[in-house]
Amino acid sequence: MISTVFIGKISQNMFDQQSRDAKVWGAGITFSLGLAKEIIDSQSEGNRFDMQDLAANVAGIVLGIVLLGVK
Repeated sequence: MISTVFIGKISQNMFDQQSRDAKVWGAGITFSLGLAKEIIDSQSEGNRFDMQDLAANVAGIVLGIVLLGVK
């Protein structure tokens, strides 16, 4: 959630993105980072790809998108 809001605010303020575009950037980058982490985890011994962790990431992204919409 924090990274979604942070990236969204940066894209709004530094790159003059519209609110919708800022939300897309925040959600997209955050999801990509979470997915990459799970893939890396799945490659290390004794670890696995965790769908529950990815679902929690998506829930945080949704909350971040909601918070980006609050003025």
